[in-house]
Amino acid sequence: MIPHDQRIRELVAEIELADQVGLDIYAIGEHHREDFAVSAPEIVLAAGAVNTKHIRLSSAVTILSSIDPVRVYQ
Repeated sequence: MIPHDQRIRELVAEIELADQVGLDIYAIGEHHREDFAVSAPEIVLAAGAVNTKHIRLSSAVTILSSIDPVRVYQ
């Protein structure tokens, strides 16, 4: 299994590459299991936004039972 910190660095690099090759959007899902590295996609997407210029970044999955629904639909 890949360590979570390494996988998050790889995700950020993927976001940057996606921007460089001209993809329109990159989305990351939210997961709350031990074998998934991303429980807060907005943090990873923010890290990816640092070195990107054109790509839209988005959450692909939101687990409503683990977050305030009012915050999700703002």
